[in-house]
Amino acid sequence: MGGGISQATAQTETAASGSIIDLENEEVNIQLQAQQRTVEHGEPVILILSAASYVTNSDSVTVQLIVESSSGVSITGGTAEQGSGSQFSTVTTLNPGSSESLRVVINPNEPGTYEITTEVVYFIGDNKDSGSGERTSISVNQNLPSRDIIWWTPTIIGFISGGVIAAWLLRPPNADMVKNWRQDVSFWSTLVIVSIGSISVCFAGTWFAIQSMAGTSSNMAGTPFEVGFALSFIAAIVGIVLTGVSWMGEFTGKVRLGYGFLSIVCVLGVPIQIVISLVISVS
Repeated sequence: MGGGISQATAQTETAASGSIIDLENEEVNIQLQAQQRTVEHGEPVILILSAASYVTNSDSVTVQLIVESSSGVSITGGTAEQGSGSQFSTVTTLNPGSSESLRVVINPNEPGTYEITTEVVYFIGDNKDSGSGERTSISVNQNLPSRDIIWWTPTIIGFISGGVIAAWLLRPPNADMVKNWRQDVSFWSTLVIVSIGSISVCFAGTWFAIQSMAGTSSNMAGTPFEVGFALSFIAAIVGIVLTGVSWMGEFTGKVRLGYGFLSIVCVLGVPIQIVISLVISVS
């Protein structure tokens, strides 16, 4: 674009209102608006450019819209678009008294917040050096998928499967072996079980949380990070409480068996739900 337009173009940061760019003078009325800057998962952000040339003009008005973003966003529009991917440009000419509206669609490739730069420039007749315009940056956001029953399905199936396997492993006579293991030193035997269980659950939960975070940029987006984080945090607290219970010497057999069962459920449930998440994401 010509030197006059570049010098006349202003750089601004807009607030979170619907209007992005508003240019109005004795010659033109140009507005760029966003229907919504925050949309649900899978929905696009829509920009609407409205341009009108007043009937009092003696010459035509040429208007250019440029929309660009970093990688991770696809930008498309209506007629006369030039460019693709993360950059879009269109030029339209308005005769005196005419107007035109253009719809621009911004599709994030994955949920998140993206910086979008928009620029509108125009000139009257053939005098490009007298052009004017405005350049503005906005943030648009696409929310994560809603957490419905489908979202929680891998977690539910994982822990149910872990519970079934744990019940099978701790069936008699294995249950009696765990409950009665080294009754002469019940506190230390319980402490060993609780310690091993807590460390195992903490490790499994941390691993799952890390995998869930990595999934936001891969096929595992939608796995519940909170599950892994909660397991890794709560495991140590519960281990301390159960160790205190065993110190009292009451119900130590049930404590051993109960915490052993929960440990097996968590340790098996976590990798099972990761496998299910991966299978669902690639199917």
